[in-house]
Amino acid sequence: NQSTCEAQTYYAGCNGAYYAVKEWRVYTKADTEAGTYTPTLTNVTNISASTAYVCQYMRVGTVVTVSGKVDIDPTAGGAVQLGMSLPIASNLSAQEQCAGAGVCAIANEDPIWIEGDATNNRAAFKATATGGGLANHSHYFTFTYRII
Repeated sequence: NQSTCEAQTYYAGCNGAYYAVKEWRVYTKADTEAGTYTPTLTNVTNISASTAYVCQYMRVGTVVTVSGKVDIDPTAGGAVQLGMSLPIASNLSAQEQCAGAGVCAIANEDPIWIEGDATNNRAAFKATATGGGLANHSHYFTFTYRII
């Protein structure tokens, strides 16, 4: 029962165990948001073209999860980097404040890792283009970041 526990540092659970309580946070509809957006893409390294599709996002409190599809066309083998705008702005200060992964629509081609780009406050899609990955391929992804 939240009302009887708010002033306590510890409270007893229903099973007799004691739990440490730092603060209560109940999310309301005002703390949640869901929608779609078409991201702005920036070809950073070794990309001749990229295509953004409508992506979906969900926000709960200060955490946002994004998923969708993007096409990437590498110019040559090696490191690839694509920048993607965020649906809700954040002031990222470290790459681990945004993280995720993506897969190519063609099996065993160009797996992607996603990290925060603190310089530009966006998601950085990174991969190593090899072999058959040197053509325009669709990638499906998901990443999560904090609103700071």
